Amino acid sequence: MAAIAYFPVSEGLWGRTVGKLVTGLVVVDAKGNRPGLLRATGRTVTRMIEVNPFLLGGLPAGLIVFASERRQRLGDMLAGTYVIPKADLARLRSANQDALTQD
Repeated sequence: MAAIAYFPVSEGLWGRTVGKLVTGLVVVDAKGNRPGLLRATGRTVTRMIEVNPFLLGGLPAGLIVFASERRQRLGDMLAGTYVIPKADLARLRSANQDALTQD
């Protein structure tokens, strides 16, 4: 059960897994917030198809990321999430705050 919950819980609550922590990446929604459990679960469900050792490993996910306009894999497109460098997070949140004050 812990293995199944790893991605939704860690990405949903903290925006990152151990691997993303090590590589300096974070999963966020369009406003720069943590995705929450529902969005993170959606990402995980599609991960089972996109990153499957019996279906060419991570090749489908890589091709989708390469071909997508915003460099998202299918799970991110469906969940409305993005994987970005943590260093860009403050800039994203600032841009969203600026957009709110202009409205």
